[in-house]
Amino acid sequence: MTRWGVVRQERDPADKRVQRVYLTEQGKQLESLLIPEAECVNAQALQGFTEEEVAFLIDFLSRACANMQKTSVKERRISFSRESSDGGENNTIL
Repeated sequence: MTRWGVVRQERDPADKRVQRVYLTEQGKQLESLLIPEAECVNAQALQGFTEEEVAFLIDFLSRACANMQKTSVKERRISFSRESSDGGENNTIL
C-alpha cells in the first residue's frame, strides 16, 4: 500500500521498534469510496443475523484475534495425530 501511495510509514519517536502507518491524501480519498463498499459487504455477510448474533460474532472474532496476538508464529503450530503403519505418528504443520 505504501508503493501505491495510499499510506505512509513513520517510526515511532518514543519506540523505534514501532512503525506507525498513516493514510496519505490519496488514501483518504480512497477511504471515502471504500468504506461504503465495505459496509455493503458486511451487511450482505450478516444478512439474517440478529443484533445479538452480530454482537456474539464480533466478540468471538475479537477474542480469537487477541489470542493470536499473544503467541508467536512458532507457537501457532498445529499438532495432530494421524494413524500410520507404525501405530501412530505425531505431526506438526505450520
